[in-house]
Amino acid sequence: MNKTIKEALQGASLTLKKAGISHYIYESALLLAFCLEKDLVYVYTYPENTLSSSQEKRYEELVNKRASGIPYHYLVGEKEFMGLSFQVNPAVLIPRPETEIMAQEALRWAREREGKPLNLLDLCTGSGVLAVTLAYHLPHSRCYATDISSGALQVAAKNAARHGVDHQVTFLQGDLWEPLDRQEELQGIKFSLILSNPPYVSRNQLKEISSEIRNHEPLEALEGGPRGLDFYPRIISRVHQFLARPGLLLLEVGEGQAAEVMEMSRRREVFEDIYTLKDYQDIERVVASLRV
Repeated sequence: MNKTIKEALQGASLTLKKAGISHYIYESALLLAFCLEKDLVYVYTYPENTLSSSQEKRYEELVNKRASGIPYHYLVGEKEFMGLSFQVNPAVLIPRPETEIMAQEALRWAREREGKPLNLLDLCTGSGVLAVTLAYHLPHSRCYATDISSGALQVAAKNAARHGVDHQVTFLQGDLWEPLDRQEELQGIKFSLILSNPPYVSRNQLKEISSEIRNHEPLEALEGGPRGLDFYPRIISRVHQFLARPGLLLLEVGEGQAAEVMEMSRRREVFEDIYTLKDYQDIERVVASLRV
């Protein structure tokens, strides 16, 4: 006899609890809603409804995968960011809430200037959440986004199409500025806004992060060298060639890195104002450098 929703949830919760999943009850319900193609309200409202054999098998497979450490968002294939749903898979990092701080500041600054078309640049775009979000909310903008990973760019392109901004966003494969150097039609282009969420986890920190992240998310999108700071001088050293006047450079940084990245910007003698933005945990998460 097939299990009821209540019975399936109880069994799944126990499996995830034994595996050490923190929010085992909530994730059990989310995975079941995903399997049933329903919402959480349905799962909680109809506990005596039964699963079909195929639903029961699929649910058990997903629960076992989650118990093995595969992140929930890779299992369901999507993650919300700034109110939009983005496709994710192991080729890209799962978007984090702290990155919304940078997106919010970018939108605030750009909206003050959107009387004219803006060129925007996202370095290390990953799943494309920043480029796509900006394009979605700034319909008169033109966005360019680079990433060294072809797999990441495939995901990003799908996300742009999903939200109807693929005509606004151009994805370029290569290392940081290198794709811009290659494209003849982009020679001399200036961007009003340049932003990047580069790899910034140090090698020592990488050994300490959860196995769920270390074993399943792309390490090349996480590790930023011995101290986690390798990408910042490479970005900042050439920003004067690409940043317009007025222009804003936004960089996401790891905990404790803001002061050193601010000093890198200060030494370039390009910016008139440099400030930081804190995330939801009161950590300095974004370094903003303003050129006027």
